[in-house]
Amino acid sequence: MSSSQNNNSSWIDWFLGIKGNQFLCRVPTDYVQDTFNQMGLEYFSEILDVILKPVIDSSSGLLYGDEKKWYGMIHARYIRSERGLIAMHRKYLRGDFGSCPNISCDRQNTLPVGLSAVWGKSTVKIHCPRCKSNFHPKSDTQLDGAMFGPSFPDIFFSMLPNLTSPLDDPRT
Repeated sequence: MSSSQNNNSSWIDWFLGIKGNQFLCRVPTDYVQDTFNQMGLEYFSEILDVILKPVIDSSSGLLYGDEKKWYGMIHARYIRSERGLIAMHRKYLRGDFGSCPNISCDRQNTLPVGLSAVWGKSTVKIHCPRCKSNFHPKSDTQLDGAMFGPSFPDIFFSMLPNLTSPLDDPRT
């Protein structure tokens, strides 16, 4: 990305535009600013200022390195909210997360899942609702699994149960 592009977009725009970050959805500014949603997260006001700044200027030296983690943890909370589930639902229906590599799943759309809610434990995986298996995504993503957490697919499908189609039972 050229420096002129960096200078004309917000940190969130810049971050979401990085190759490999396509699993993430945009967390609205009002959600990020709500102190209730920040509860329990370690952060510095400078990081929040960088994330919410309408224009990013990476040459100013105001990037601290913790923005990715902080945005990721807010993202994990947001995708469990009604608005977040709607945003992830759109991405799921478009197939943004990829499809199950298991042939018997017939290219079932998948969801991102973290194997841990603790930052730095593992990268994101994809979860198939048909075979209930987790796989490494085909996309070139190195997102931390904590940005989604281990319970996201369960929450998603409990709120939208008609989206799953179980594998055909060969005994019937």
